[in-house]
Amino acid sequence: MNSIYRTIGSLVFISLLLSCSPSKKDNNLAFIDIPVEAAKEIKLSTVAMEVDSIALETLENNLISRVINVVHSDGSLFVGDINALFKFTWEGKFIKRIGSIGQGPGEYLNVSDIALDKEKGYIYLASNLSQKIVCYDTDGNFIRETKVIGLNGVKLLAGSLYCIFTQHRASATDKTKWFNDAYLIKFNQDFIATDTVLIKSVKANKGTASISDWTGDRIISEVNGEIYVYMNEVMKEPFVRDTLFKVKHGEKTASLKLNFGITNPMEEHLFVKSILRTENHLLIDFSVESYSGISVVELTGKKVNIAKGFFLDDVWNTGFARLMPWNLANEEFYFMKESMELAAVFDDIKGEENPILFIVELKTGFL
Repeated sequence: MNSIYRTIGSLVFISLLLSCSPSKKDNNLAFIDIPVEAAKEIKLSTVAMEVDSIALETLENNLISRVINVVHSDGSLFVGDINALFKFTWEGKFIKRIGSIGQGPGEYLNVSDIALDKEKGYIYLASNLSQKIVCYDTDGNFIRETKVIGLNGVKLLAGSLYCIFTQHRASATDKTKWFNDAYLIKFNQDFIATDTVLIKSVKANKGTASISDWTGDRIISEVNGEIYVYMNEVMKEPFVRDTLFKVKHGEKTASLKLNFGITNPMEEHLFVKSILRTENHLLIDFSVESYSGISVVELTGKKVNIAKGFFLDDVWNTGFARLMPWNLANEEFYFMKESMELAAVFDDIKGEENPILFIVELKTGFL
């Protein structure tokens, strides 16, 4: 219990120090053109190659309704469903459900994100309804938990646990407005907040708030110990959020900027859902008024592929594929397909099973 109160105290103190996380400018900032109006149908094999596919075993007590995130160790898969955390073998055989729905110690009301510490053997579950992070060992035993008011997501970066949390504060000059602030918080092993970076502050009409897909794996990436963050915004704004930031020593520095070719942001309403970085690539998930898309950029030659409606899977022929991070160090991503989508593709699928997970590795030197 003491760690809970110390964490809350730390976060309250942090929220008062808005000026402690300035953004720095980099005169050597790289620019990359991502003309979203040029999006077209692109086959998955153009940018990626097959690694593996895993069918998740279906039993009465492990039905998956909506996958939030998937993490893995050498021998196990952990699937964060919106209502539960499941453990499978690498071959997809069901092992157990971790934790349960409730409000007691080790329980949660929903799953909004998960993160795996392979070195310590811990799995972290973020529940935005419970407003807490729960820690289990990889066998599913409850270890500890802490309250984080405004919690959105969790992520393991350079061996440390980070969380994303938001808060609302009043505007000093306009009583009809308030600020929606988002922070990246670093915790030590006792769940004590040790560092913070203000990564976004949006002025909005009082009573409104930004709502977005802010799980850790969608907006934060790590490359060789360097942390990168992109903070999206769903509300229409008179400018485009076009910058990927690097986070170091409590500060965020512009790492690179993207030119999306948008001339009127309020009318075209470009929504960049995420920008993820690997050593050799960028993966950009976006939508405009009329369609969604995804872009893969090869950083060395600044080669760009922009797919309209996501990449067309010509590897397994499952339809469109929306890539999610699997192992960024190996340039690997995954996508999942519901069994109902695959019943017409695979003879042994009836449409009532758990999803199938497909893993690919991004190519270098694509055209």
